[in-house]
Amino acid sequence: RRGGDTLSTHALMRAGVLQLARWGLLDTLRAAGTPAIRSTTFHYGKESITVPIKERDGVDGLYAPRRTVIDPMLLEAAEAAGAEVALGRSVVELVRGGNGRGRGAILAGADGRHLEVAADLVIGADGVRSRIASLVGAGAEQVATSATATIYGYFRDLANEGYQWYYDVGVSAGAIPTNAGETCVSANLPPKVFAQGRSKGLETMYREVLAQAAPGLAARVAGAAPSSKLRAFPGVPGFLRRSAGPGWALVGDAGYFRDPLTAHG
Repeated sequence: RRGGDTLSTHALMRAGVLQLARWGLLDTLRAAGTPAIRSTTFHYGKESITVPIKERDGVDGLYAPRRTVIDPMLLEAAEAAGAEVALGRSVVELVRGGNGRGRGAILAGADGRHLEVAADLVIGADGVRSRIASLVGAGAEQVATSATATIYGYFRDLANEGYQWYYDVGVSAGAIPTNAGETCVSANLPPKVFAQGRSKGLETMYREVLAQAAPGLAARVAGAAPSSKLRAFPGVPGFLRRSAGPGWALVGDAGYFRDPLTAHG
């Protein structure tokens, strides 16, 4: 739905901000109260390395807008550029020509009614569990051997300067300033450990991982006001799917998913 949230820690790196600048949307993003990130600090045990974000290519900093902010903004920009938007519908089938080439898609809404849309090219931008990829039989050409589980939540009035990334053996954490004075704080761990620890509850597991990866951050989070419930991603190994065929293509996580621990996927 328009303005709905989704599972995402949403820290944009320079390439993502550069695209927003090219589309003329950075001013809109700033006007929505999205703070500019001027530095990134990496913490490895007791060692910390701070990297300043230099102004370059029209990008004055990094940004981490909530999906409730950036998704409607992109949607409105697409509509202004002439796109037709049909919310609340899902793709249920591809329309194919006599030669098997994709010629459109059939959409279904909550009312069960189907709508056929013609297209020279059907682009699946529908995430890790892409329906389009399934319909066209786009198998994985490469699959990673490991993955990361993530638990995250939002906290108000958490003093935090720039992006903060923390690493320790088997765990990591991140602090991401975002809209409305909130900070997204994530705790990351191996999927097997996450699965084994589910009986403890997300809250306990989250606090334990934070305490190991970032004791100082964990103490500040303990004294901060939570503004959301915790959310969890159990982890999916990265993959590279066959990303194009006759009349169809896959973009984003539908075609290429990278583990979020790299902060580039």
